[in-house]
Parts: sequence; C-alpha cells; structure tokens
Amino acid sequence: MTELEARQIMGINDNAGFDETKQVYEKTLQKLRNKIVPGNDMSVRHEAERKITQLITAWESLKRTYAGASHQQSMPQYASAPAYTSINQKQIEIAGIWIAGFFMLIILIVCMSAYSNYKQKRMAQFRVLSVPWCDVELDGRKIGQSGQIEAFKVMEGKHYLVLRSNEKLIDKYFKIKRRGRLLIKVNFDRRTVYVSNE
Repeated sequence: MTELEARQIMGINDNAGFDETKQVYEKTLQKLRNKIVPGNDMSVRHEAERKITQLITAWESLKRTYAGASHQQSMPQYASAPAYTSINQKQIEIAGIWIAGFFMLIILIVCMSAYSNYKQKRMAQFRVLSVPWCDVELDGRKIGQSGQIEAFKVMEGKHYLVLRSNEKLIDKYFKIKRRGRLLIKVNFDRRTVYVSNE
C-alpha cells in the first residue's frame, strides 16, 4: 500500500504529523469497533470489519513512513487488536453454536432414554403354541410364527390376535397386563383358543 492510499483511507492530508495521524486512527478505529458489536445488522458488521482491516493496514504503512525512533516507540501496542477481536467474536459465536448443539443432543438422549424406560416398564410378553403351526398377526401386523422360543413383546392393554394356518383362520381379542406373560394355546382342528398366565 502506498503512502497516498494509506492517507486516503485514514482521511488525512499530506501535512498531518504522527500525533494527528495517531488520533485520527484511534477515533476512526473506535467508531468502527462500535459497529461490530452484536445487535447491529450483519452487513454493517461485515463492512465495519473490512474497513478495520484497511485502517490497520493503512496505519501500519504510515507508521513506517515516519522517521525517528521516538515515533516508533510511542506507537500503541494494541494496533492489531481489532482483527483479533473480530476473529475472537466469530470463534465465540461458533463455540456458542457448538455448545448449544451439544446441550440439545444431551436433552434428546435423556428424553429418548426416559421414553425407552417408560415403554419398557409397560411391556408384556406372550407366546403362541398351535396345532398345526400358524402365522401370528397382532393388531393387523404379522409378527412371526407360533412355537417360537422367544416370546412376542407387546405393550400392555387390549390387542387383536389373528392366527392363520393354511386356509384356516382364528381371531381373538385378549388383554395383557404390564409385565404380564401369557401363553396362548390354539388347536385349529377343534377351533379352540386357551389363554393362560405363563
């Protein structure tokens, strides 16, 4: 960046000395910093960040043009702070999003776990033994075949059971309690269904 371009960005004339340039830099920098605070429009904040970057570049360029060690020693230590401030602010926003997402995930896991525990407490089991074997449908959905070693799991309450063997069909409503275990015995030849606690 040339000295002329730097002076145009700073808005100072060719006769401005180091102290005057420094004052203009600090005032302009403060005004631009006020525009990048949360609450302002995003376009205003982005424009302010762009101008801050230009202002810092212009200031650094003009500092090099001033001769004398005394001027170099008096330069502010926080000259590059705005760039770090905007970067830190973005990092804070990103970290905030990640933290919020993490907490939402924990809440979701806790809710799912609580629902799963609630559902498990309301579960019951039943088995079907039939002569001959049959397909088992529960509440309109095929769930397996009779004679399975593992019991069918079902929510407590009233259910509609349909048993099919070849072209024969037997249907029955049954009610099961929480954590109950039922054994349903079926004989298609006699068309009998016995429901008992297991």
